Amino acid sequence: MLLSTLFSLWSWTVLPDLLTHRLLIFSYHTLNITPTPHRTTTTYHRHYRLLFSILVSSWLCCDLVRFLFFTKQAAGGGYGSWYEMLGVSVHVDENGLKAGFRQVVKKIHPDRTYLNNNHNLNLNLNQNNNNNNGQVEEAFVRVRQVYEALRNPNTRFAYDRFVLPQPNPTSFLSLSQFQF
Repeated sequence: MLLSTLFSLWSWTVLPDLLTHRLLIFSYHTLNITPTPHRTTTTYHRHYRLLFSILVSSWLCCDLVRFLFFTKQAAGGGYGSWYEMLGVSVHVDENGLKAGFRQVVKKIHPDRTYLNNNHNLNLNLNQNNNNNNGQVEEAFVRVRQVYEALRNPNTRFAYDRFVLPQPNPTSFLSLSQFQF
């Protein structure tokens, strides 16, 4: 977590500046612009700002695509939404979330030997296959991570707000239901 945070900080502060300077020098030499503007001239600063804005915009687009793709993939992982994985509704409270988690865990706990093929997660496990342990453990870990994420109010709000399909704005009853 700390390493990821440090890399993110570095990638948003040092990396764009470094890449912009290197790409600008490379483009001057590739395009044979003579004389090459010095770093203190207004032409260089104008080129720098243009290239920097293009670079940061493309970086933001890549981050957005990565976030949307991996969040959507992690949200369901091919098994539907987090709420569907736990078998609860979107408006469930803490106790209902815990009850849903416990029911799903009873079905997929790795220590259980009576797994059936038709439970909520559609794991398609065969009783005779020796690789079931790995699949069951993976599903158990995934369900536990989903439960822990939904227990956290901030993560749950972000998931509800940015990952789940948004409701029709005309279906709101009052302005207090809009969250900004």
